[in-house]
Amino acid sequence: MSDAAIHAIGLAKRFGSFDALRPLDIEVGRHAGLDQVEELPELARAVLGIAAPDHAARGDVKGAAAVLEEGANANPDQLVISMLLAEMYQRSGDIERAMAEYEKILKKDPHVDVAANNLASLLSETRRDKASVDRAFALAKRFETSTEPTFLDTLGWIYALRDEHSRAVPLLEKAVARAPQVASFHYHLGMALYKQGNAKMAKTHLQRAVDLNAEFVGSREAREVLAKL
Repeated sequence: MSDAAIHAIGLAKRFGSFDALRPLDIEVGRHAGLDQVEELPELARAVLGIAAPDHAARGDVKGAAAVLEEGANANPDQLVISMLLAEMYQRSGDIERAMAEYEKILKKDPHVDVAANNLASLLSETRRDKASVDRAFALAKRFETSTEPTFLDTLGWIYALRDEHSRAVPLLEKAVARAPQVASFHYHLGMALYKQGNAKMAKTHLQRAVDLNAEFVGSREAREVLAKL
């Protein structure tokens, strides 16, 4: 276990709870406050230091998960800890545990948009059966008028999986316009355009996806379709 993980566990025991994170619960749906790490209490910074996405890759993932699991079990109403734990599972590839944690969060508060988006995205990316796609759509349909590119992409991709390409393409175009450096957004748009019969634009976006990132969820399919165009 890393020094950061040991330090965080020590702080958790010292303070007895994660009440220091309570102010973030209100904003957890938009991740507000999580970027202002320097303004958070010491305990919050200790946890975030090994759990936030930009630190997890070079930290002790198992140790980070252990800290967050301890915090989530001791403070089940602290949704920000549950969100961090779910995202830790997701980034470490433990998709089933991530989805289970997102389900727990949404059972407690159905209005946490990030949890709804992440669960819908995982369902649509890892399971293509009708029940899973329907569940994903039920979670993501709230994003129809969103301006958040990740939310737009999630809903747009689900529309594409439902073969509703006329509804998928406009949402995916908005996502790409707002976040043009995200390979998966170009991939989703390219596939929707391909299914819609627009081979020229499909090739443009699929090639852009591959150029941006050689490996992403769907990269193999992107290359296979590109080979046909």
